[in-house]
Amino acid sequence: MTEEEKKAIEIMKRWIEYEKQNKDKINKANELIEIQETVLNLIQKQDKEIEHWKNGFERELENNRKNTCELLKQDLIIREKDKQIDLMAFNIADYVMYYEYDKCRNPEMIKSKANEIKQYFEKKVKEKGE
Repeated sequence: MTEEEKKAIEIMKRWIEYEKQNKDKINKANELIEIQETVLNLIQKQDKEIEHWKNGFERELENNRKNTCELLKQDLIIREKDKQIDLMAFNIADYVMYYEYDKCRNPEMIKSKANEIKQYFEKKVKEKGE
């Protein structure tokens, strides 16, 4: 046997002896590695779940934002139509007061008559179910 082979055998014997002496430490190290891998897998799983929920919430938020914008547009249209109705009722009331009540221009009476006209048409709408 060559000197190099004897040296390799001696090194191998020392490794075997080291492994015998440190078998428990090696086993514990392997257990720790397994625990770390398990924890890492759990963290990665939770990250995926968080990302899933985050994406869902972002989509829901965007949908809510779109719905809110649409509702605001509709509210603006309704407000404009309410103003138109008020003006129409006021003009009708002014016309009625002027021609039927001796050219009356009392603003309070015109407003009162305008409210009566609006209530009349609101009642008609409710009766028709529109």
